[in-house]
Amino acid sequence: MTAASVALPRRSAWLVLAPLAGAALLISFGLVQQPWLVVGLVGGAIVLTVAVAAPLALVALMLILGGLDLSFMTGGFKALFPGLGGLDMNGIRLLGATAGFTIYILNAPAARAAIFRKTGSAYLLFLVYAFLTLSQSMDPMEGTRLLLKLAYPLLTFLLIIGLCDTRQKVEKLANYALLAGTLLIFIITPLYTLKTGYHVDFSGVRRLGGLSGGHNQFSFYLVTLLLLAFTRLIYRKQARYLAMCAAAAFWILATGTRISFLAALIGIAMISVLTAITRKQYKAVAGGMLVTLMIIVPGMPMILERTLGFVPAAGELIGLVSNPVALYEAINWQGRTHLWPVVWAGFMAAPVFGLGLGSSGAVIARHFPADAVATVHNEYLRLGADTGMVGIGLFAIAMFSWLLAALRAAVRAKPEVVEYAMPAAAGVVAWAIIALTDNPFDSYMLFTQYVGFFMGATLALQSIAAREQHDKNPG
Repeated sequence: MTAASVALPRRSAWLVLAPLAGAALLISFGLVQQPWLVVGLVGGAIVLTVAVAAPLALVALMLILGGLDLSFMTGGFKALFPGLGGLDMNGIRLLGATAGFTIYILNAPAARAAIFRKTGSAYLLFLVYAFLTLSQSMDPMEGTRLLLKLAYPLLTFLLIIGLCDTRQKVEKLANYALLAGTLLIFIITPLYTLKTGYHVDFSGVRRLGGLSGGHNQFSFYLVTLLLLAFTRLIYRKQARYLAMCAAAAFWILATGTRISFLAALIGIAMISVLTAITRKQYKAVAGGMLVTLMIIVPGMPMILERTLGFVPAAGELIGLVSNPVALYEAINWQGRTHLWPVVWAGFMAAPVFGLGLGSSGAVIARHFPADAVATVHNEYLRLGADTGMVGIGLFAIAMFSWLLAALRAAVRAKPEVVEYAMPAAAGVVAWAIIALTDNPFDSYMLFTQYVGFFMGATLALQSIAAREQHDKNPG
């Protein structure tokens, strides 16, 4: 053995140790000077690395952490770079995950192929158009943030299709999400609420905030959990899923979020009726009625009180519902009707192609104080002002392609596929409902990623079933 052959490993060791030592020194110095920024940068680097090296593991982690607000890791909500609109660990996670997922998808044949299906290409076309509108945006930074949030459910959808080649992988991801949801609704949220986990709004109503950063956002997460648990209750007939439905319904009511209350009811009804019609399982209707009663009986008086200012008698309520104009005027929109006309005027300024992604927030900022709400609480108006009728049309086509694919699977596929097709279809409908008075685009971790997961799981399981059928009958 020569001296050179002995020295080579030492040089190789120094090539590894020297950068590590330098990085450790930089991190140590940074932790003293800018601790939150360093934590964010290190966290983002880890997310990006895992997204490229083990994307399925990161998807599992995101499904587990979806209901949690991680901004505390970097000093609070948008505490970093406030002059540029703010950044926190949630945003850093979004940047790292979307970048890593995109890199992986471009190099994964199955995921790339899924892009060119109707369910992928329609959504991708919308994203490309939205990206092009950034060139004329009144707030390109905010537009870029929104573009990443819009892309996240599609990336999740493509990764599930590209990486889940067995039923076991899909089932594990769903079980991780359900386990995390179980811990959150049965243990963490009760403890958090006993401490100070509620918010008193301007009308004096106590509303559960949860660990998601807001009562509305937490309720969106609970809706997806409720839809998945209810579907499993119908098809697996296990009592634990009834308990999950009851707990999720209870916390939705505790958030006081009216639009989530409506989305949950319609989602449960949709799954019940579809199951009864397509599977001849009429007990599903009974199950749906049971869960619906769990939501309506304790929740309706509170919802009516927050919405109308009083609890009307049955005749008064029927009279309001039968007169849409009177109903609209009676509803307490909590300031939304001040925002909507302003953003509508922005939409009418460029109705075809829009003002550019992110511009609706800039329109609001021109007319309201800096500490006012920055988003319009209506995704149709937001998308219209930002991307025009072209953007609304492209996004509608993308969502309709998802809904149609989910409904087809719900009607025709095997039960193991239907378990994901039902919450996928109901999730798309819930997304459309919530978008009427809130901003589900911003709840990419708490809500839209789960819709993307349900859709991806549905198509992945269909492909697996088709492959197994072909293997059994190759002729």
